[in-house]
Amino acid sequence: MSVLRAFEAVGRHLSFSRAAEELNISQSAISRHIARLEQDLNCRLIVRTTRHCALTIEGTNLLEGVSSGLRRIEEALGEAKRAGSGDALHISVSPFLSVAWFTPRLLEFIGQNPGLDIKLTHSYEPPRFDGDGIEIGINWSRPPSDKRIHSELALPGNLIPACTEEYARSNISRDDVSSLLTCRLFHEFRVSDWEAWFRSAGVPVEGPKSQQISDSGALRRAATSGKGVALIFEALIDEDLHSGRLVCPFPQSVHCGEDYWITLPVEHADRPAIRRFLRWFRDQTSAPGQ
Repeated sequence: MSVLRAFEAVGRHLSFSRAAEELNISQSAISRHIARLEQDLNCRLIVRTTRHCALTIEGTNLLEGVSSGLRRIEEALGEAKRAGSGDALHISVSPFLSVAWFTPRLLEFIGQNPGLDIKLTHSYEPPRFDGDGIEIGINWSRPPSDKRIHSELALPGNLIPACTEEYARSNISRDDVSSLLTCRLFHEFRVSDWEAWFRSAGVPVEGPKSQQISDSGALRRAATSGKGVALIFEALIDEDLHSGRLVCPFPQSVHCGEDYWITLPVEHADRPAIRRFLRWFRDQTSAPGQ
């Protein structure tokens, strides 16, 4: 490794003296390392004159590989060190939850933990924890059943109808739930979710006409742009409701089996960084208005 580091430093600086200064060794030691490497490889790597040095073709090719390899070794050592010291977290989170709720709050946690590296991966599916490096998942699913996985309810999956105030005034009678049936309806998962909502409001309806938009962000955009009424996850439009960008024309909500769950391998639950994160996350979800 010392020989390769010496060669990489000389190749990067094209200077024996600067390489020696960087590695805190003598120029003669640098020269011995280079001579040994050239002898082992049986080829010339560096052409040196009294004023400057240059890489041969073989030296240029070798420098590229050595530099890449040394960078990867440093990255791997850093990752291992952070994992061993609990100074890194790799979190998988559903995309719209990340944008609308999680990431704005995460800045507080980052501020409270300046030495902790955070890596986010966006995925709709809960992680499998099969060697991909992910340590925590926050995803939309039914209650996890794997005994090897620690799970906590992150946010309950209550769905409510939402639209703009202007759309509601023009299309909905606030004292007649069935007036929604004349509106343009949108859903994310199943049209049966609308059926369940209408039942909860006392208006049994089979197969209401509704257009599927299988992306939470696009579903929210359809509602905020006044296209119709979206059956959407209540917690993720909390700010829209408070600001007036969206209104809920009827108070009923429905839960259809899915929620946002935090999941992580049981054996990781005692890691200090994970304990700090879970404690912070519980504070966020228990705060008024979430």
